[in-house]
Amino acid sequence: MIHLVGGLFGVVTIVCLLGLVARPALTQYNQDMRKKGKTLSEGYLRVYRWLIKNHRMIGIVAVLSVFLHFLLQLLFVSISLTGALAAALLAVQGGLGLFMARQKGEKRQKLAKAHRTVGVLILAGVVLHRIFPYAGIPRG
Repeated sequence: MIHLVGGLFGVVTIVCLLGLVARPALTQYNQDMRKKGKTLSEGYLRVYRWLIKNHRMIGIVAVLSVFLHFLLQLLFVSISLTGALAAALLAVQGGLGLFMARQKGEKRQKLAKAHRTVGVLILAGVVLHRIFPYAGIPRG
């Protein structure tokens, strides 16, 4: 039963990550549509604004939920190396995001680029974890 709770936190993490990954894609879509002079629907803009406004909170929820997922899986199921990799990348991402928020100028731009790069690595790590969820050390 407890492994299902751990799995639930994994699902919460994935939902948060999907929202975070959608943000830059939606921003690019906005720019493309505005260049073409097209009007965006109010429903779409409402979702977009919500993602922009809540980006930091969604990231915090993702980090907390992956921590709980990792802890429960570690204690009651096994250590997944692919999951640990994805979780470590998410922790780095969270640290980068928090540190970047306090920076200005060129340093912030460099951190933003690193933040986006780590985001792509997280996506790859999560896909790897979903393909090979049990690639790890079984509980003895």
